Amino acid sequence: MGLHAEDATSPIVASLAVGMFLAFLLLASQTLLHLYALSTASAAAADAARRVAAVGGSCAEGRDHVDRLLGAWGQHVEVECDRDTVAAEVRVVGASPARLADGIAARVGIGEVDRAARVPLEPGS
Repeated sequence: MGLHAEDATSPIVASLAVGMFLAFLLLASQTLLHLYALSTASAAAADAARRVAAVGGSCAEGRDHVDRLLGAWGQHVEVECDRDTVAAEVRVVGASPARLADGIAARVGIGEVDRAARVPLEPGS
């Protein structure tokens, strides 16, 4: 009576292990998608704020630029722009494209993208 390599293994345990692996893979891919969306929204807001802060720049131009940079996802986000006498600020707010179950996404903090960039106005603008 020796131990065999196949003792204590079963199809049920193997199925559960594969299921857990796939669940963690889904969580990892959704987290990476959310991080990519954060990075892209930050870059789009910064680029648009630089355009608004430039001589002759306007908030309408900044909003249009964010929409172009974000592509199809840009149609589902809100772009706020503010240009005062000192600086231009562009804020991008919207639902994350990572569509993990909405209840889980809110708990782990990947449900929304909220990024802003503030750039000082160029002299003469």
